[in-house]
Amino acid sequence: ITEVSSVFLDFKTSVSNTALQREYRIVQKQFGLSDAQLKQAALNSVDASFASEDEKVQLKAQIKNGFTNWLYA
Repeated sequence: ITEVSSVFLDFKTSVSNTALQREYRIVQKQFGLSDAQLKQAALNSVDASFASEDEKVQLKAQIKNGFTNWLYA
């Protein structure tokens, strides 16, 4: 796999007792993706969201500045 469009949970984390970071790391391991590829998937998710343009700008800035730290928190 050279590109991932997005990673998301389609169920409530309180029900399944998981976290988005854990799911990203599972995807990373299973498909051999780099941190940069996961970061791009997160940015793609923002683009595909129903958030306002202002919210998208803010979310993308947060991802660009802190994704790796978040991923391994």
